[in-house]
Amino acid sequence: MIIDFHTHYYPDKIVGRAVQHAKTTLNFAPATDCTRGGLVESMRKAGIDYSLALPLANTPDNVRGVNSWAQINNQAPVFLLGSILGCQI
Repeated sequence: MIIDFHTHYYPDKIVGRAVQHAKTTLNFAPATDCTRGGLVESMRKAGIDYSLALPLANTPDNVRGVNSWAQINNQAPVFLLGSILGCQI
């Protein structure tokens, strides 16, 4: 069994903005289209059985909504963690 422990994908309603931000602000070209379907297809092609996705909240006000979305979408073959923001140790 192969598990990818560091993946990301975004809700359909914001995926376009997230990809644009990655490309323009972070100078990063994602390996997939950043949708759940794109991630699952990439996993299939690479022989990956499961992935652990890390949802990202960009403001403190978004944490609750991001975590609710993660909970709803937490199902095989992609499992999601919760997101935190502003954690101080």
